Amino acid sequence: MAFSPDGKTLASASTDKTVNLWEVATGKVLFPLSGHTGVVYNVTFSPDGKTLASGASDKTVRLWDVATGKSLDFPAGNLDSGPSLAFSPDGKTLVSGSFDGPIQLWDQPSGQTIATLNGHSAWVKGVAFPPDGTLLASGSLDGSIRVWGMAP
Repeated sequence: MAFSPDGKTLASASTDKTVNLWEVATGKVLFPLSGHTGVVYNVTFSPDGKTLASGASDKTVRLWDVATGKSLDFPAGNLDSGPSLAFSPDGKTLVSGSFDGPIQLWDQPSGQTIATLNGHSAWVKGVAFPPDGTLLASGSLDGSIRVWGMAP
């Protein structure tokens, strides 16, 4: 689950292959988001709250327009990515951990690969930036936590 930056919307990932956007004040579903063909593991909002990223067991990362619930074109496609996601604080980079170790950095919104970080040997369960965006932390089922320096 993830709250939008303004706290008015909640996104929930689901084993039924969908993502729901909820209006926090009323508890009503704003949009059911479908398109994944596997269990959705993770959701994260862009810092401006306009875009939602979701990652699933179908090895895809999808981007969604929060205002309309429409899927956005994101050429990341079918990759071994998606179980862990994070936007950089400036919203220009989306990071996705993988099931087998590598971490992908994507230009947002073009979807072009910026870099691949290798160092984990198993499922990357979490990725996170500090507020200044100078570092990226990742944690894996291989038992390690890594901290990566991010170029300015």
